[in-house]
Amino acid sequence: MSREDAGKIAEMDRTEKVTLAYEVRDGELHSRDVDWDVPRWSAERVAGFVKATTTEVDGGGAFFGALDEGCLVGFAVLAHKFLTSDADAIELAILHVSSPYRRHGVATRLLVEAADLARERGAKRLYISATPSESAVGFYFKEGCRLAPRVDEELLALEPEDVHLVLDL
Repeated sequence: MSREDAGKIAEMDRTEKVTLAYEVRDGELHSRDVDWDVPRWSAERVAGFVKATTTEVDGGGAFFGALDEGCLVGFAVLAHKFLTSDADAIELAILHVSSPYRRHGVATRLLVEAADLARERGAKRLYISATPSESAVGFYFKEGCRLAPRVDEELLALEPEDVHLVLDL
C-alpha cells in the first residue's frame, strides 16, 4: 500500500474483550486475569497511526494492507531502519486486524509479507513490541516468535506494558 492509503486506517475495528494478559518478569512470561474492553480507536489514535505509518513509509519502510471490498481490514508496518540495539533486527512497527477478520489468516499473511521484506533487506530477526493480550501474544508465539533475549530500551520506554518478541528469519 502507499502512504496515501494510510487514511484507510480509520476503517479498522480494533474492538476486543481481553480476559487474559501477559507480562514479562525476570525473563519469563506470566499470565494474569484482566477485564479489558478495548474500544474502537479515537480520531486522535487513528491520526497517530496514520502519522507513524507515513513516517515509516517516507523513511523507506513498508505499509502492507488487507482489503475486503476496498475496506482496510488489516495492516502491518515494517520500520525503515534496523534497531540501534540489534543491528540484525528490523521492527515490525504495527500489525492490527479488524475484529471480524481475526483468526482467518489475515495477520499471518501480513506477518509473512513483512518478514519476507525484512529478510530481503538483510535482517536476521523481526523485532515485535506486542500488545500484552492473550490474542496478540498467542498469535506471535504460534507464528514462531520467542521472547526477545535483549529488550530494546527505546521501544520499552514507549510502551512499557508490551511483550517484546523476536522472530528469527
